[in-house]
Amino acid sequence: MALSPASQQQNCFPVVMGAVQKTAFTFAAISSTPVVVNAPPGIYRFFVYAVITTAQSSDTLTVNAIWTDDFQANTVAILSAVSTTSQGYFQGQSVIENTATANINYSVSTTATTAVGNIYIVVERVF
Repeated sequence: MALSPASQQQNCFPVVMGAVQKTAFTFAAISSTPVVVNAPPGIYRFFVYAVITTAQSSDTLTVNAIWTDDFQANTVAILSAVSTTSQGYFQGQSVIENTATANINYSVSTTATTAVGNIYIVVERVF
């Protein structure tokens, strides 16, 4: 029996599950914050894109993904110690497994106090 177009689209992946957009803000620490609330079990792609629009010398920016897989709770730097000394963009991604209906979070750590820029985060469910 052939599948109808409607039934074929029911389980199409990837599906954007959540997104965060922080624009034109002075980089500052952000504690663990949900990107996807109550994400169902599955495999996800976690993307981060950061743009430094106003540089600050000698400082760094780190953006983490936070989730729980079959083994344990995880915090992994998707962008790690990115320098804020000059304008530019940085991007990173990781594939993660969420094992239970739970939040997928992000956090930001930085030593910058005057660097300005944008952070975009997108989480897609791929399976």
